[in-house]
Amino acid sequence: MTRQICSTMLAFALAVASVALVATARAAEAEAPAADESNLFKPLNEWGPWVLEINGDGKGAMWAIDQTLLIITSANSAENWHVQCYYPELELQEGQEYVIKFEAKSPESAQVLLAGQLNKDPWSEIGLHEELALTPDFKPFEFTFKATGVSGKANRVGFAAGLTKGIVYVKDLSLTKKT
Repeated sequence: MTRQICSTMLAFALAVASVALVATARAAEAEAPAADESNLFKPLNEWGPWVLEINGDGKGAMWAIDQTLLIITSANSAENWHVQCYYPELELQEGQEYVIKFEAKSPESAQVLLAGQLNKDPWSEIGLHEELALTPDFKPFEFTFKATGVSGKANRVGFAAGLTKGIVYVKDLSLTKKT
C-alpha cells in the first residue's frame, strides 16, 4: 500500500512539474522580443549559434537565460582565449562598418576581450578588438568597426574570458550594419 501511495504521489508531482515547465516555456516565448531583421545575432531564446570553446587549461560553461548570455569560468587560465564564447558563421562584407551593442557586467570585475576574427585558420582578427573592464553593475557598450580580411560566412564575434574566474553576464546583444 505504501509503495502505491508513493508511486501515485511521484506521478502527481511529475505531472505538476511538467505543466509548470510548459507554462513557463510558453510565457517565455510570449515575452521574447520580436526578432530585429537588421540584427545579425538571433535572439538568445533561439539557442543555436552561440558556441563555448575551451582550450588549454581553461574551464568554463555557458548558458542563455532570460535573454542574457552567461559565461562562467571556474578557474583562471594562462590565456584569455582558453575560455571563449562566440557567434560563428557571420556573413560580413569586406570594408563594411558594423556596430555592436550590448550591456555587460561581472560581480568579479572581470577583464574580457571582445573580438571579431576568422572562424578558421589562421584565426586572424577582422577589425574588432576591444578590452572590456566589467563592473558589478550592467554597463552599456557600443563599438563601431570596419570589417577587414573577412571570409564569406567564416567569421565570428565573441568574448574571451579565460583570465578571470567568475561569471560574465551579457544582454541586449546586437550586431548591425552601420547606416
